[in-house]
Amino acid sequence: MKDYFNFSLTGKKFFPIWILFLLCFAAPYMTLLLKMTSFRQGGTSPALIFPILILLFLVAFVFSFYMAKLMIENVIFKDMPVKFSGSFGEFLWKVILGLFLTIITIGIYMAWFIADLQRYFVNNSSYDSESLEFKGKGGKLFVILLLTLMLPMIVLIALMPMLIIGHPENAKMVGLLFQIVMVDCFGWKPLGNRPKMPRRIHMRPGVAV
Repeated sequence: MKDYFNFSLTGKKFFPIWILFLLCFAAPYMTLLLKMTSFRQGGTSPALIFPILILLFLVAFVFSFYMAKLMIENVIFKDMPVKFSGSFGEFLWKVILGLFLTIITIGIYMAWFIADLQRYFVNNSSYDSESLEFKGKGGKLFVILLLTLMLPMIVLIALMPMLIIGHPENAKMVGLLFQIVMVDCFGWKPLGNRPKMPRRIHMRPGVAV
């Protein structure tokens, strides 16, 4: 008879943690997005928004660490659970360093950042006193991301002039396709809800408007 991995965490046990996550991160984050919208329209000051945003992301990483820890420790094989020995301080340092390197490399380091986080969780897990080992490489993930995200984007940009020149009716379709790719791949959204400036009406003397 084959032995299979078992997962002992139930939705009932995880539900209070999920509710706490929604209350501590999701709800304040959505409220902050609304405040940022009012900031664009000349409302809330950014001096208050950005520290709160940093704090919320720190809360998100705290929850992600303990959620991952909880899930790892509820993996069972042959009636023995997998143990996790990683510390939050080490995890937070990897997150800060990874985000910094991702920003200064304009997103290129993201693949190595993801692989490093996976390596941290796997390498700090053990079963029956035997440590697990993560063998994934950031370079391989970078190639996958390059082929699945960047290459289609480059092809689309290269084909845009050929699709539009001589065929102006394709302009709207190409623009829509470009927006779909940018939103799905990079989370980029065009600024389509800018408030319209009032039109100036030049009045001549003696003319009623």
